[in-house]
Amino acid sequence: DKGLIAANSSLILAKVGSYLDEYRPDMVVAMMGVNDIGAHIAYDKPSSWKIVLFVRSLKTYKLARLLGLRLVTNFMKSAGPSARNDAEYLALGREYYHSGRLLQAEECFMKSIALNPRNDGAYIGLGLVYHDLWQFRKAEESFNKAIGINFNNDMAYVELGRLFHERGQLQKAEQSLNRALELNPGNDLAYLELGRLYHKQELPQREEENLIKAVEINPRNEWAYREIGRLYYERGQFQQAENYFKKAIASNAGNKAQFYGALGTLYGETKQFAPAQECLRNADQIRLSAYNLTTSDNFRKLKNILNKRNIRLVCVQYPMRDIGPLKKVFRGDDGGILFADNEKIFKDAVKGEGYKAYFNDMFGGDFGHCTDKGNRLLAVNIANIVLAYVLDR
Repeated sequence: DKGLIAANSSLILAKVGSYLDEYRPDMVVAMMGVNDIGAHIAYDKPSSWKIVLFVRSLKTYKLARLLGLRLVTNFMKSAGPSARNDAEYLALGREYYHSGRLLQAEECFMKSIALNPRNDGAYIGLGLVYHDLWQFRKAEESFNKAIGINFNNDMAYVELGRLFHERGQLQKAEQSLNRALELNPGNDLAYLELGRLYHKQELPQREEENLIKAVEINPRNEWAYREIGRLYYERGQFQQAENYFKKAIASNAGNKAQFYGALGTLYGETKQFAPAQECLRNADQIRLSAYNLTTSDNFRKLKNILNKRNIRLVCVQYPMRDIGPLKKVFRGDDGGILFADNEKIFKDAVKGEGYKAYFNDMFGGDFGHCTDKGNRLLAVNIANIVLAYVLDR
């Protein structure tokens, strides 16, 4: 078992080679992607020359990131060495980071720093890369270098606070986030992270105050809406939770599927089965229309790595979710893959015994971190799929 809490698929892919060398398995079971950042693109991606169709296939926010990456990349390829400066490498590094290409992002941030050792933005970017690769010491060093260059960089303190929080250094996290707010009282992300921190410390009143402050400052902060909705859901204040999940959807959120899933979960918990099914269908339709670029790339890379070693891949979909989007990731090249569908068994179980019997939270919207009972249901289903394949052979 090489599952890692909060791991993204890029980290998993970076480690898989050493795992294969150490264990020499016949089969690899992978359930990954929920922690990935980056853009989503349409499944039926047109050829590169059909730019108009390509543009129409994407949401505005995500389109901007993908086009930004393409434009900056093309510029960097065409420009001579004299045209390259630290700002251009910083821009390219950010686009690589937001598309989940962490190693390319690291390279660009390092080049930006080499050209301008006082580029605090590049150090923040480098810290984010190391954070996502679980190189926490290097991440902390990078954020501190950004602060050493620019004492007024509030975002460096936010990222440092988030890092301390995830490492369990809660006092340091609170100090860093409060420092960010001293520098910039309008930093909604600092309030969001403080809300999450107080949730960890089981201080619900302070959690609520900071999360509400985040959405007051930035009414488009979809994650603050989600956290407030989750807080009210856990308290049993379902009407308030419903209102905030709806606000998240209305905020033009880039993660509407997750918020529709959360709303569907809430309706299911309150025995409103018709609207629950409608919300979950909406979530499934969004996922069927687009997939996370980072996740899909890494699943295909994982398949290619395993194919070269003649190792069978088992792709596991998350509980409650349609298997369709996961299958489409491979664009028809899914021969030899075993797929573990966990939609029906979990939906039936939740309908019978309630959501909280199988999940501890609403992390994924329509699913969360499993209880012991949920973990057992998940494990038995995967085991049965694997055993059926082995026995059939």
